[in-house]
Amino acid sequence: GHVLQWRQGCEVDRSLLVVKSISELAYDGIELIYFNCTSEMWLTSGKQKDRMLEKWNKDYRRTAIKKCEECVKVLEIHVYCVLNFLSSAPPAVYMFAKKSVRESRNLTLTCLITGFYPKDVKMSLRGNSTSLPEHLITSSGVRPNNDGTYQLRKSVEIQEDDSADYYRHVSHSSLTEPVIKRWGNYNHTLLTFTLLSRFSYLEINLHNIKTTMM
Repeated sequence: GHVLQWRQGCEVDRSLLVVKSISELAYDGIELIYFNCTSEMWLTSGKQKDRMLEKWNKDYRRTAIKKCEECVKVLEIHVYCVLNFLSSAPPAVYMFAKKSVRESRNLTLTCLITGFYPKDVKMSLRGNSTSLPEHLITSSGVRPNNDGTYQLRKSVEIQEDDSADYYRHVSHSSLTEPVIKRWGNYNHTLLTFTLLSRFSYLEINLHNIKTTMM
């Protein structure tokens, strides 16, 4: 079989200024005809018949001009949004622990940073003052959010009774200084104690109610 290809788009320079709009047709990988948005004419680099160019410039010229204008407008809007809204966005940093799904006596300590732009970011995890080896850390890698910003998640397995303090260091171009988040096992212990206290209080109240009714 044969393949007809169409390429439509815009080219920009390093300053993000639109320098050329592209509309090209090819047949089986060989350029057939293209539209020059500057001269606003269909052209060909091959030995095509003048009749073909005459027909395309007569029937499809206005449509091609409109496509060039639309492409430039869309790209300019995109560039404007990137420069004005995503030029710099600091990360939101979250650190939490939950029961490990691998080992019942362990906790999975996770740090999530999200909403940052640009993409480049550094995040490290330390136990007390010692950096944890990378082979112990599970990383999601930097992933895109649906609003054009990025997120990164890293986690490590620790023992449930681990008394060390863990610190997450985050560096990003939007920050004047690194963000340092601290997590200690007292967080988990305090939560467990609070839940146990509430259950004990509930049991005492239920016991008092039963005694009164008797």
